[in-house]
This record gives sequence, structure tokens and C-alpha cells, in this order.
Amino acid sequence: MLWLGREDVRSKEKEKFIQALVEFNDGCGECRAIDRVRRGFYEFRAYFLAAAAVDEWKNSCNADAIVAEIVKWRFGKFNIDKWVFHEFKIEQQKWERFPEPIEQGANTALLQTERTKAIHALVQLICNCQDKFACMQAASSLGQIGLGSQTAIDALVQLICNSQNEFIRRYAASSLGQIGLGNQKEIDALVQLIYNSQSKTTRGQAVSSLGQIGLGNQAAIDALVELINNSEYEFLRMRAASSLGQINPRNRTAIDALEQLINNSLDKLITRQAASILKQLELDNQKEIDALAQSITNYQYEHNCMQATPTLKQIELDNQREIDALVQTCNSEDEFTCMEVISSLGQIGLGNQTAIDVLVELIYNSPSEMIHSQAAETLWTILAEEKQMAGVVTALKDYLSDETYENDFWRLHKFHNCYNLIWKCAENMTYPTFYQAWHQQEKVKDGE
Repeated sequence: MLWLGREDVRSKEKEKFIQALVEFNDGCGECRAIDRVRRGFYEFRAYFLAAAAVDEWKNSCNADAIVAEIVKWRFGKFNIDKWVFHEFKIEQQKWERFPEPIEQGANTALLQTERTKAIHALVQLICNCQDKFACMQAASSLGQIGLGSQTAIDALVQLICNSQNEFIRRYAASSLGQIGLGNQKEIDALVQLIYNSQSKTTRGQAVSSLGQIGLGNQAAIDALVELINNSEYEFLRMRAASSLGQINPRNRTAIDALEQLINNSLDKLITRQAASILKQLELDNQKEIDALAQSITNYQYEHNCMQATPTLKQIELDNQREIDALVQTCNSEDEFTCMEVISSLGQIGLGNQTAIDVLVELIYNSPSEMIHSQAAETLWTILAEEKQMAGVVTALKDYLSDETYENDFWRLHKFHNCYNLIWKCAENMTYPTFYQAWHQQEKVKDGE
């Protein structure tokens, strides 16, 4: 990939390579008729590679279109549903998201592609998008790729000041804390959010972001001191004290507030966190901190023991007779019993073909959404070899038809479970092996 950045390679060759990635046909694209898929598994992987390639070859004529497609796959798009009610034709515009593996792959590609173009695409989405969840996620993504970008910072400040949605403002404040430069416009936006927001959580996030970018800023210091003195909420006073300690080290107001919380709060979590903050600020009340640190240690020890208990209960092992007994139990019509069996197979069935076969059978035949969801998730955890993955691809690929996708909700749910599972297999199989597994049934029909 790095050769795309070399000056001794002709631009025409670079463009040809990127074009080949964009147009790659993996020969396993029967689900292309489905609007939210359109590409085969390895076609998506090739396209994600093209997104990374335009970071090396920034002058590619395909760059803008590739980044726009990645953003669409990551955050979704508007789609128009059409249907007829009696003699009336009805159209409804709604925001549609892509299957989870596509979203996750696109998110990774967004972090790897040309940064300036990605930031521009995200800002355009934020300005024009009417879907609140997509806007919130786009704001979060700016916090991942927009460090030092004035374009990204300005977009986040606008969201904080103008959005009517608390979740969007909260995510924008969080991202601003990650990428902000600490100028007065950013500080003022966060201070106003502290004063104006009706959400304690949003105000808490604004306080934390001030601690990240407000070093030495008097407006930030004043706002935090006021919050410490006047807020009725302990966790807000604690966060404000923490942020104040970050931007104005050894501030006496912060120290006093934290000591007061340690001495007076009835919430053990608050006292532990306050002690931890004091320790970070390297203060001199070591006696109180040590006592609370011991409390934290005891809590963590108890928590770890609780976490370890299920593992200790799992300890014995891949025994074929035990798996056979579980398989027999799985024939029960009781949903809870079947879920327990699936869970047990996930613990002891690694690489066991009997366990794999029964989970595939459950995905085929169970009328329960919960059962075939858990069966698909568990099946992935026990596949140990590429050969086993190939068998799963062959067995489940027919559930990726447009008929399955469009038939009814139950089939749609099964489509997504199978799609997610096969996507994971594709990520861990060589392309030739996957291709052969995908077309295995056709070979059997042809007598090969």
C-alpha cells in the first residue's frame, strides 16, 4: 500500500490500482439485490482497502466518492418507502442503517482514509442530516479524527450551541474535549452548556471537557468554582473539582470540595472517586486517601472474585459424552433449557463438530429469535479451523437471499444473524477457500 505514496510510481498506475479495488467482483454476491448490502463480502473488504489507499494517494480522482460511500455505510442514508393504501400511493422517507458488520468495517475505514476529506464529509453529514442518532455518531467520529482541525472544532461548537438534542450536544462536548485547542470560543460554548443544559449527564460531560482543554482559562476556572459552590449534585461537584484540579493545579476550592465529599458523602462510589482524584492531584491528605484506597482495593478484590466465579464453574472440558447429552437436551421445546444448552456448548464445544452441527441446526429451525441469535453468536466462538468456517458458510449462505431479507421480520432477523456470522468467517478465511465454500452446493448439484 505504501508504494501509492512513492513519487517514482506513475499516477496512472496508482489510479488503476484504486479503481480495481473499487470495482472488484468476488463472485459471491448473490445478496447484491438487497439495497443495504449490494456488495459481496470481499468486495466490501476491497473497498475498505481503497479507502485506506486514498490516504496514500490523496490526488485520486476517486477519493471524494470513496469517502462519501464509506460515510454512508457507517452512518446510514435516507430511503423512500413506497406502498399503496386502497387507491392512494404513499411515500415515506426514513433513515436506514446498514448491517452491523458493514458499519463496523466502514468505521475502521473512516479512521484510515484521507483525514481532511473524511472530516469534510462528516461535517456535511452533520449539517444536512435529519437523523439524530447518525448526527450524534458523526460528532463522536470527529472526536476520533479531527484533532487540531478547525473545521471539525467549528462544527462541534455549532452543535453544542444550536442543537436541541441533549444527546447530540453531549457527544459534541465529549469530542470537543478530545480535539479542542482551548480557544475562548470553545470554552464559552462549554460554559454555556453547563449553565443551560437540563441534563445532569450533559453538564457533567461539559465539565469534563473543560478539564481537558481549559488549562489556565479564567472563564473555565470561574465556571467550575461556581458549580462546586452551588450545585446540589455531588457527582457534578466532584467532576468540577476534578476538572478544576486539571486546569488550575492545587486550587484550594477543588481540594476543599473533594475533602468535603470524602468526609460527608454517603455514596461509597463518590468517596472512592474523590479519593482517586486527590491522589492524581498529588495532595497531602495521604491518611484519608490511604484509607479509601484500601476500600477501593477491597472492592476490586471482591469484584474480581465475583468475576472469577463463573470461570471456575466452567472448568471441565471438551468431553464428547457431555456434548452428546447436551445435544439430546436441546431437543426440548423449553426455550430456557435450549438457551442454557447453547451457553454450555459455547463453554466446552471449541472445535467440536457435533456442537457446531447442532448450533447450525438451531439457526435453521428454531422459531425463537433469541435462540437463533444466541446460537449464531455461540457458533462463532467455537469455530476453531478454516474448514469448519467453510462448512458454516456453505450451510448458511442461502439465508442471505433477497427473499429471506424481504419476507417478514422473523426471516429478516435470521438474515442479520447469518450475515454477521458469515462476515466474521470471511474475515478469517482466505478468499479462495471462502469462494469454494460459497459455491460448494452448486458443485454438488452439478455432480462435481
